[in-house]
Amino acid sequence: PKSGKAHVTRPPPRHTMSVVSLLLAPTLGYVDRGILKLDNTTFDKIIDGSRAVIVRFDKEYAYGDEHDAWKDFAKKVGESSASLLSCDVGVSEYGDKDNADIAERFSIKTDDFPQYRLWLKGSGSDKSPVVYSGEKKSDAFLRFVQEKAGVWIGLPGQGKELDAI
Repeated sequence: PKSGKAHVTRPPPRHTMSVVSLLLAPTLGYVDRGILKLDNTTFDKIIDGSRAVIVRFDKEYAYGDEHDAWKDFAKKVGESSASLLSCDVGVSEYGDKDNADIAERFSIKTDDFPQYRLWLKGSGSDKSPVVYSGEKKSDAFLRFVQEKAGVWIGLPGQGKELDAI
Protein backbone atom coordinates (compact mmCIF):
# COMPACT_ATOMS: atom_id res chain seq x y z
CA PRO A 1 0.00 0.00 0.00
CA LYS A 2 1.08 3.55 -0.72
CA SER A 3 0.35 4.73 2.82
CA GLY A 4 3.49 3.01 4.02
CA LYS A 5 1.58 0.71 6.36
CA ALA A 6 2.01 -3.02 6.01
CA HIS A 7 -1.09 -4.96 5.00
CA VAL A 8 -2.08 -7.40 7.73
CA THR A 9 -4.00 -10.54 6.87
CA ARG A 10 -6.25 -11.66 9.68
CA PRO A 11 -6.94 -15.30 10.37
CA PRO A 12 -10.54 -16.43 9.86
CA PRO A 13 -12.82 -15.89 12.82
CA ARG A 14 -12.74 -18.64 15.43
CA HIS A 15 -16.32 -19.67 14.82
CA THR A 16 -15.50 -20.32 11.13
CA MET A 17 -12.70 -22.71 12.12
CA SER A 18 -15.03 -24.47 14.56
CA VAL A 19 -17.64 -25.03 11.88
CA VAL A 20 -15.01 -26.40 9.47
CA SER A 21 -13.72 -28.74 12.20
CA LEU A 22 -17.22 -30.01 12.92
CA LEU A 23 -17.91 -30.65 9.25
CA LEU A 24 -14.66 -32.57 8.74
CA ALA A 25 -14.73 -34.56 11.98
CA PRO A 26 -17.12 -37.33 10.80
CA THR A 27 -15.16 -37.95 7.60
CA LEU A 28 -11.78 -37.94 9.32
CA GLY A 29 -12.93 -40.47 11.90
CA TYR A 30 -13.59 -43.09 9.22
CA VAL A 31 -10.24 -42.80 7.44
CA ASP A 32 -7.90 -45.71 8.10
CA ARG A 33 -4.44 -45.32 6.65
CA GLY A 34 -3.84 -47.66 3.72
CA ILE A 35 -7.45 -48.86 3.39
CA LEU A 36 -9.48 -47.98 0.33
CA LYS A 37 -13.23 -47.95 1.01
CA LEU A 38 -15.26 -49.64 -1.72
CA ASP A 39 -18.96 -49.53 -2.48
CA ASN A 40 -21.17 -50.85 -5.25
CA THR A 41 -20.11 -48.05 -7.60
CA THR A 42 -16.34 -48.54 -7.14
CA PHE A 43 -15.96 -52.27 -6.40
CA ASP A 44 -15.77 -53.55 -10.00
CA LYS A 45 -13.65 -50.57 -11.10
CA ILE A 46 -10.96 -51.25 -8.48
CA ILE A 47 -10.97 -55.05 -8.73
CA ASP A 48 -10.18 -55.04 -12.44
CA GLY A 49 -7.29 -57.53 -12.57
CA SER A 50 -4.56 -54.88 -12.86
CA ARG A 51 -3.18 -55.73 -9.41
CA ALA A 52 -3.85 -57.99 -6.43
CA VAL A 53 -6.57 -56.69 -4.13
CA ILE A 54 -7.47 -57.98 -0.67
CA VAL A 55 -10.90 -56.98 0.58
CA ARG A 56 -12.37 -57.13 4.05
CA PHE A 57 -16.14 -57.46 4.23
CA ASP A 58 -17.35 -56.22 7.60
CA LYS A 59 -20.03 -54.17 9.28
CA GLU A 60 -20.00 -50.55 8.27
CA TYR A 61 -18.29 -49.29 11.43
CA ALA A 62 -15.98 -52.08 12.57
CA TYR A 63 -13.97 -51.94 15.79
CA GLY A 64 -12.00 -54.18 18.14
CA ASP A 65 -8.81 -56.25 18.01
CA GLU A 66 -9.52 -57.79 14.59
CA HIS A 67 -10.15 -54.32 13.14
CA ASP A 68 -6.91 -53.04 14.69
CA ALA A 69 -4.97 -55.98 13.20
CA TRP A 70 -6.47 -55.24 9.77
CA LYS A 71 -5.57 -51.53 10.08
CA ASP A 72 -1.98 -52.44 11.04
CA PHE A 73 -1.71 -54.83 8.07
CA ALA A 74 -3.13 -52.24 5.64
CA LYS A 75 -0.75 -49.57 6.90
CA LYS A 76 2.24 -51.90 6.30
CA VAL A 77 0.97 -52.72 2.81
CA GLY A 78 0.42 -49.05 2.05
CA GLU A 79 3.93 -48.14 3.16
CA SER A 80 5.50 -50.96 1.12
CA SER A 81 6.23 -51.05 -2.60
CA ALA A 82 3.96 -54.08 -3.06
CA SER A 83 1.46 -53.95 -5.92
CA LEU A 84 -1.44 -54.76 -3.61
CA LEU A 85 -4.47 -52.80 -2.47
CA SER A 86 -6.16 -53.28 0.90
CA CYS A 87 -9.84 -52.47 0.71
CA ASP A 88 -12.93 -52.45 2.90
CA VAL A 89 -16.52 -53.09 1.97
CA GLY A 90 -18.53 -51.75 4.88
CA VAL A 91 -21.94 -53.39 4.90
CA SER A 92 -24.81 -51.58 6.56
CA GLU A 93 -27.28 -53.86 8.30
CA TYR A 94 -29.94 -51.17 8.62
CA GLY A 95 -31.79 -48.71 6.42
CA ASP A 96 -30.73 -49.00 2.79
CA LYS A 97 -28.36 -51.88 3.66
CA ASP A 98 -25.51 -50.26 1.73
CA ASN A 99 -23.15 -52.75 0.03
CA ALA A 100 -25.15 -55.80 1.17
CA ASP A 101 -25.46 -56.68 -2.52
CA ILE A 102 -21.67 -57.01 -2.84
CA ALA A 103 -21.44 -59.34 0.16
CA GLU A 104 -24.33 -61.43 -1.19
CA ARG A 105 -22.60 -61.70 -4.56
CA PHE A 106 -19.79 -63.64 -2.85
CA SER A 107 -22.09 -65.57 -0.47
CA ILE A 108 -20.87 -63.67 2.58
CA LYS A 109 -23.36 -63.48 5.43
CA THR A 110 -23.30 -60.68 8.00
CA ASP A 111 -23.16 -63.28 10.80
CA ASP A 112 -19.76 -64.35 9.44
CA PHE A 113 -18.13 -60.88 9.48
CA PRO A 114 -15.34 -60.06 9.12
CA GLN A 115 -14.56 -62.00 5.95
CA TYR A 116 -11.52 -61.55 3.72
CA ARG A 117 -11.18 -62.21 -0.01
CA LEU A 118 -8.13 -61.89 -2.25
CA TRP A 119 -8.34 -61.23 -5.97
CA LEU A 120 -5.05 -62.06 -7.64
CA LYS A 121 -3.50 -59.96 -10.38
CA GLY A 122 -5.22 -60.95 -13.62
CA SER A 123 -8.51 -61.74 -11.87
CA GLY A 124 -11.30 -59.21 -12.06
CA SER A 125 -14.29 -59.03 -9.74
CA ASP A 126 -16.13 -61.49 -12.00
CA LYS A 127 -13.71 -64.26 -10.93
CA SER A 128 -13.79 -66.26 -7.70
CA PRO A 129 -11.47 -64.80 -5.07
CA VAL A 130 -9.14 -66.70 -2.75
CA VAL A 131 -10.85 -67.05 0.64
CA TYR A 132 -8.80 -66.17 3.72
CA SER A 133 -9.59 -68.34 6.73
CA GLY A 134 -6.52 -67.86 8.93
CA GLU A 135 -5.96 -65.94 12.14
CA LYS A 136 -7.16 -62.37 12.10
CA LYS A 137 -3.71 -60.98 12.93
CA SER A 138 -1.54 -58.55 10.97
CA ASP A 139 1.39 -60.97 10.46
CA ALA A 140 -0.98 -63.76 9.35
CA PHE A 141 -2.51 -61.44 6.72
CA LEU A 142 1.02 -60.56 5.53
CA ARG A 143 2.03 -64.23 5.20
CA PHE A 144 -1.20 -64.97 3.31
CA VAL A 145 -0.71 -62.26 0.67
CA GLN A 146 2.98 -63.10 0.30
CA GLU A 147 2.14 -66.74 -0.32
CA LYS A 148 -1.00 -66.38 -2.46
CA ALA A 149 -0.42 -63.12 -4.33
CA GLY A 150 3.36 -63.34 -4.61
CA VAL A 151 3.83 -59.82 -3.25
CA TRP A 152 6.62 -59.13 -0.79
CA ILE A 153 5.88 -56.82 2.11
CA GLY A 154 8.15 -58.11 4.83
CA LEU A 155 7.56 -59.49 8.27
CA PRO A 156 9.65 -58.62 11.32
CA GLY A 157 13.08 -60.19 10.87
CA GLN A 158 12.65 -60.74 7.12
CA GLY A 159 14.83 -59.24 4.45
CA LYS A 160 13.74 -59.45 0.82
CA GLU A 161 17.12 -60.66 -0.46
CA LEU A 162 17.54 -63.22 2.36
CA ASP A 163 13.95 -64.37 2.10
CA ALA A 164 14.50 -65.25 -1.57
CA ILE A 165 17.32 -67.69 -0.68
